[in-house]
Amino acid sequence: MRQYLLRIAIIILPFTASGQGVDFKILKEIHGNRNGDLDRLFLRLSQSVDFIAPAYPVFIGAGGFFHSDSSLKIKALQAGAGLGLSAALAWSLKYSIRRKRPFDDHPEIKPPFAPSSGWSFPSGTVSISFETATAMSLQFPGWKVWLPAYLWAGTVAYSRIRSGEHYPGDVLAGAAIGMASAWASNKARKWLNRRHLFRFSQDKKGKL
Repeated sequence: MRQYLLRIAIIILPFTASGQGVDFKILKEIHGNRNGDLDRLFLRLSQSVDFIAPAYPVFIGAGGFFHSDSSLKIKALQAGAGLGLSAALAWSLKYSIRRKRPFDDHPEIKPPFAPSSGWSFPSGTVSISFETATAMSLQFPGWKVWLPAYLWAGTVAYSRIRSGEHYPGDVLAGAAIGMASAWASNKARKWLNRRHLFRFSQDKKGKL
């Protein structure tokens, strides 16, 4: 895990170093030219992660028990594991790198509502939203799932820059962590299934 964290930092940090350069310019452009009338809408979209992300594995797990579908039960465990991995990686990087929030270093950046506490890099909210979107897309392939899922996650990512709570580099790192966590949990589930540890009689493909 330590090597994985270092690779993310090596890729993203040159882009985000000291909150200067292109990273800050993009933030300033998006934050400074936003339509204030939409602030509350984007706040609600950002807050939706707190409900949608944990609700997804619970929902499909409940469906698995209700329909006696082992496939859905395993997918619920997989989604939950990916969510936990994503949160753990994001938290570990935050407290290893300790990058300040944009509004702490730049007085001209003023969040429209009470800002988040804690460190800036990477964005935990974006990490969790992209893990959820990727888990949905892997488990239920098809544009009817992946298109709205990634539109939601992408809008959440934009909202974090728009509000001035994260640099673009924080958001990019969060998205990368979330997608990688969902991919890793999916690969782990397949590996365990091949070794008959998570074997179920029929792997039903969910359709929406």
